[in-house]
Amino acid sequence: QFFMELQGRSGALSPRDAMAYIVRSYNPSGKLPEGESELRGLYLSALHNQRALLMFDDAASAEQVASLVPPPGCLMIFTSRQHFILPGALVIDLPVLPSEIAKRLLLSIAPRIGEYADEIAVITGYIPLALRWAASTLAERVDLDPQDYIRRLMNYKEGLQVLDASLAISYDQLSAEQQRSLCQ
Repeated sequence: QFFMELQGRSGALSPRDAMAYIVRSYNPSGKLPEGESELRGLYLSALHNQRALLMFDDAASAEQVASLVPPPGCLMIFTSRQHFILPGALVIDLPVLPSEIAKRLLLSIAPRIGEYADEIAVITGYIPLALRWAASTLAERVDLDPQDYIRRLMNYKEGLQVLDASLAISYDQLSAEQQRSLCQ
């Protein structure tokens, strides 16, 4: 099983780097070829006769993931905020959560959100990951008041996307040592 963040929203990871990561997982000391087509051959060879699950998150484009299609026996799942299709791919559009389900998710993780569930759901755009981050932050940081969290989220949201804002607040809640550890 492999999980790789393709960084589609923030300067996409090259297919070469993604293939190199998979190849090195099977052969850490092997020399990687210079050319991308040779690396693609090595990638397919490394995955040949494997039953690997490749999860690529936040793809930028079809071009970024086309060369990552694995050989038979392997399964590739990729997510993207862009709508594109690869030949043979099953496309599933995931909508945002309905209001009631979003509130239930928030309250199931952090019941103390209480009356602020509606407001947090709206601010996070009903996006499941943003909802989970918001609720997890409030569940873990019992000293953080939901109203203060909403205020902070709104301040960050002015210049950021919803997920970025949620992540930024979660990051702010870490100790300086934990922040340094994440940035290394």
